[in-house]
Amino acid sequence: MNTKIAILTSGHSPFDERLFYKIAHTLNNNNFETSIFCSTLKIDETADGIIIKGFDSENLTKREKINKFSDLLIEFKPDIIICAEILPIIAANNYKKELNRICKIIYDLTEWYPENYYSKLSPIVYYTFYPFFYLFQYYAIQKVDGIIFGEKRKIKRFNFLAPTKKKKLISYYPVLKYFDYSPPQFNGKELTLCFSGILNEDRGILRFINLIDIISVKKPDLNFKVKLIGRFIDNSIKDIIENKFKNKNNCKLEIINWQPYNDISKSLSDVHICFDLRTSNFIYNNSLPIKIFEYMACGKPVIYSDIPAIRDLFDDDHFGYFVNPENQNEIIDKIKNYIHDNTILERHSKNGRKLVEDKYNWDSIENDLIGFIREI
Repeated sequence: MNTKIAILTSGHSPFDERLFYKIAHTLNNNNFETSIFCSTLKIDETADGIIIKGFDSENLTKREKINKFSDLLIEFKPDIIICAEILPIIAANNYKKELNRICKIIYDLTEWYPENYYSKLSPIVYYTFYPFFYLFQYYAIQKVDGIIFGEKRKIKRFNFLAPTKKKKLISYYPVLKYFDYSPPQFNGKELTLCFSGILNEDRGILRFINLIDIISVKKPDLNFKVKLIGRFIDNSIKDIIENKFKNKNNCKLEIINWQPYNDISKSLSDVHICFDLRTSNFIYNNSLPIKIFEYMACGKPVIYSDIPAIRDLFDDDHFGYFVNPENQNEIIDKIKNYIHDNTILERHSKNGRKLVEDKYNWDSIENDLIGFIREI
C-alpha cells in the first residue's frame, strides 16, 4: 500500500506553484498517494493524479476551519501531513489525536509568521498581540516532526524555537520543463519592460511606473511596452497607472491577470527586462523572491532591489542589476545600459538561463524533498 500524503493550506490556492507543481507533483511521481486540501476555494477534483479538495472559509471561524480540515483528513487518512501554515498544523494534530494514529506532520515554512500574517494590522494592535502570536507559533511548532524551509534566513529563528526538530532547506527553484528560454530580441525600436506578481506599492509598482514616465521622456525616439502580470490588491493603484498611460505617445500598457504556473514563460516571451523594486523592510529583506528564478529561467535580465536575501545566493549581478529602489537615476542608467549595448542584454540573458540550468532548478533539489520525507 502506498504511503498517503496530504498537503494542507489555509492561505494558498490548491494550484500554488510550490504546493501543486513542485511538492505534490514530485510526491505523486514517487508513488506517494497525494492530496491537497485547502480553505481558499470550494473544489473537488483530481488533477494530474493529485486529489484536490477544498472549501470556502470566508465566513468561517478559525475553529470551524480547523474542524473542516480535520474532517478531510479523517476521510483521507494520510500517513504524512505537510502544512503550509500554522492553522493547518492544529488541524493535523487534532486528526492525529482523534484517530490515535501514527502520523507525521511536516511544516513547509515559506512565510514569516507572525510578521507576514499580521502586517496589515495597526502598529498598536500588532505590537500588543505580537507576543501572543509568537507563542502560538511556538506551540504549533512543537507539534510537528520536521520543517522544510523555502530559504535559509528563516532557519535561524526555528533553530531557536525548535532546536531538536529535523529541518531541510527546499528552495523556490523553478521546474525547468515549464520555462522556455526566450532570449530578448531588442531591435532598437521597442523595449518591453515587465513587472509581475502582487502589484502593490510595497513591491514597487508605482516606483516602476514613475521610472517609465521619466525614461520615456528622456528617450522619445524609443517605444516602450509595459507589461504588468499579476493581481492588484488595491484597484485605485490600477486606476493611477492606467491614467498615467492615457497621454503617452511612446508608451503602451498591457495588463494581464495572474497566470497559471505552466503558462508564465509564454507571458514573458516578448519581454526584454523584468523588474522588482520592493521596499526595504524586515520581511522583504529576509525573503528570497521566487520570481527572480523564473525570470532567469526564461532568459530575462532583471533589475531588482538589492536585498540581503538575494545576496545570500548571488555575489554579483551578472544576469541583471541589483539596485537601490529609491535611486531613480541609478535604475534609469541601468536601463540605458541595455538600450545602448545589446550585448549586455544578450550576456545577462544567457548567464541567467545557464545558472538555472546548472544549479537553481527544482529537478536538482526534489530528491532532497523525497529523502527528507522518507527520513521523517
